[in-house]
Amino acid sequence: MPAKQPKAAVVLGGGAPNGALMAGALAALYDKNKTFNEFYTSGAGAVIGLAYLAARGLTPDVALREVVRVGVDDAIYNWLPLGFKTFFKSGPFTVPFKQFGDRFKLSESVADPDFRRLYNDCVDLFIAAITPTTLTPASQALCAHFPFVEDTIDFKKLKNFKGKFFMNAYCIETGKSQQFDKDQDQISSEHFFAALSYPFIYPPTRIGTRNYYEGAAHDPLNLPKYHRLCCKNTIEFMVVVDLLGAYKKALIRTPENLLDAYGISMLLPVVALAEKDMTRFASFHKQIQRKARKKGKKGLNRHIYDLESLTFTIHPNDYLTLCDWSHSNMQRLWDLGYEGGLDFFKKFGHRLPDHVNGGPDPVKS
Repeated sequence: MPAKQPKAAVVLGGGAPNGALMAGALAALYDKNKTFNEFYTSGAGAVIGLAYLAARGLTPDVALREVVRVGVDDAIYNWLPLGFKTFFKSGPFTVPFKQFGDRFKLSESVADPDFRRLYNDCVDLFIAAITPTTLTPASQALCAHFPFVEDTIDFKKLKNFKGKFFMNAYCIETGKSQQFDKDQDQISSEHFFAALSYPFIYPPTRIGTRNYYEGAAHDPLNLPKYHRLCCKNTIEFMVVVDLLGAYKKALIRTPENLLDAYGISMLLPVVALAEKDMTRFASFHKQIQRKARKKGKKGLNRHIYDLESLTFTIHPNDYLTLCDWSHSNMQRLWDLGYEGGLDFFKKFGHRLPDHVNGGPDPVKS
């Protein structure tokens, strides 16, 4: 008779490009044969969650390691600090120009990975520079939604995941956060765009008769949905990965230049929301735990899940580059995330379910 598997959920909050921390942590837990039954995501957390659960043609561990590829080679980034491998111009020319440029890239067979990355990133930069755009002062946002999402994420694969997956978006018409649920066929490329439609960067996404902005701009941790479901005794252990509220000092600081100040201006309100949400939720969780203990003494059986945060050790020297799209920063954050995941496994690995061989699904009890 196999031992009963624990049931755990993870909350992957907003935060990009430092989402590499989340990717490294999930990779470490996966390498230790651990996974989660339920995923509650917001903003960049949705990207990492989908990469883990539904990367096209890749196993979770490989997909999570591929996250650092969005980083720009440092030789280029030090000269032009833009994430041109992540953000794309609007208009009908972006996809064909990108596909044309890919023909000139070096393959994985080239022995020197540093040279290959530098050369390929130079190709991407050239293509990004010459691609025409339809951007005008009348446009709703600067960039086009990620045009290659179907090549990267297999949404049918997500439907086969044996657990639960949610990501949120902010509905403009209702003024409320809306949950997209994979079990209700609400996770597609359109929903992905809605969940990542950060104001000014991406235009609102229209689904049916409603328009959506990124959920993390309104609810960066997606905690309320989690609590309503977990009170039904489906989960025993909750893990929160909060990159915004937890690293306020690193993200909100004196800017180095105008571009840095622009990034801070976008982060400031979201960081404040995340910090307050996590503080309120932790206090609320302690209250319901105390009430549950009192009822338990009276013979009433009411289970309340345990709450833990998965944190990372970031040196103050790294604060200034925490939001860089450079390859070195991506790799450094991924490595720190992996270390954080290993530390979490040592303390709480016994609270997480095992995953099936080669996939993210939890092993059945």
